[in-house]
This record gives sequence, C-alpha cells and structure tokens, in this order.
Amino acid sequence: MSSSESAAWARMLPQTAASEASRRVRRLHRERWERIWYRRVPKGIPMGRLGEPREVADVVRFLCGPGASYPTGQLIYANGGLVMY
Repeated sequence: MSSSESAAWARMLPQTAASEASRRVRRLHRERWERIWYRRVPKGIPMGRLGEPREVADVVRFLCGPGASYPTGQLIYANGGLVMY
C-alpha cells in the first residue's frame, strides 16, 4: 500500500467509526421509541390493542366483494375506534 493510500484509509477510519456509532445510536433510539409506542398507543385505542393486518384485509375484502355494492362515498376506518366522527 502506498503512502497516499495509507493516508486515505487513515482519513476514512474516524469517519467510518463515527458513522457506525451514529447508526447504532439511531437504531437504539428507534428501538426504544418503538417499545414505548407499542406500550402506550394501545391504551388510547378503544379496542385496547393494535389491529392485525388480517383485520384490515377483512375490511378490504368486504369492500371489494358483492356485499359492498350499495355504499358510495363513504370513509371506512379500520382503526379500532381510534378516530371516531
């Protein structure tokens, strides 16, 4: 390795270590926020829990099926009562 290549590597190492540390810190903050979010949000939902993807899929299946041939211009919320108008 030439001296110019060595110098280039030497300049990159602190930046690489700093960016790796920064990524780790961001990941830890995101994981902590997710743990807090998953503990607190269900308490504010009238159903008392987060919805499952299959429950939203059931709403979509209904809207795409023959049973939903008459409703027009409606907003249908699949949110466990979080938003009620």
